[in-house]
Amino acid sequence: TRTAFDNLKSSMVNLPVPKDKLVQSDSTPTPNQEKEFYSHTFDKYVHQTDSKSSTKIKKKIAQKKKNNSKGQIICGIEFFSDRNGEMANKLLIATRAGGCFSLNLLLQSWEIHNNWDQFVFSFDDAKIMDLDPSTGSCIGVHPSGERVLVGTTVGWIVIASLSKNGDTQKFAFSCPSYRPAQSISWIDCVNFLVF
Repeated sequence: TRTAFDNLKSSMVNLPVPKDKLVQSDSTPTPNQEKEFYSHTFDKYVHQTDSKSSTKIKKKIAQKKKNNSKGQIICGIEFFSDRNGEMANKLLIATRAGGCFSLNLLLQSWEIHNNWDQFVFSFDDAKIMDLDPSTGSCIGVHPSGERVLVGTTVGWIVIASLSKNGDTQKFAFSCPSYRPAQSISWIDCVNFLVF
């Protein structure tokens, strides 16, 4: 017997994922830096060794080369409903490139929301902040499905709208005694827990 989940899973196999900005890790050297480093290292050792040793060094250097990984890095996923009290019929995905997407499981369609990291106002001084989206660490969707909280590794909590009524304002606040947000859970429609 097939369950409803099996039916949904089999029908979603070919559902395309929305595009987001590609993220490149800062710790990975660029191709030019890597090439320059390895050519310099190789030249340094080849002149000081015999032909057998230089072959071994060449192989070791070739093994150390890595491709720069690029892709969408997810900072949070959560099921939610767009109406209070209904069964969760949507899946929200926030990325470390600032993207925010929801998948409607009933209609099998993606909705692209405004980026959670752009044009964010600070609660402290009402100025636009320059948030690094790669610090996104967790999300919590409001029970009404109209807002999402995005926690960051540097202690900021961003409130972003998911509603379709044109509300694009985003706000951020932090609490100095609470550094990286690892999880966000809504207790009710007004209060939430961050730890």
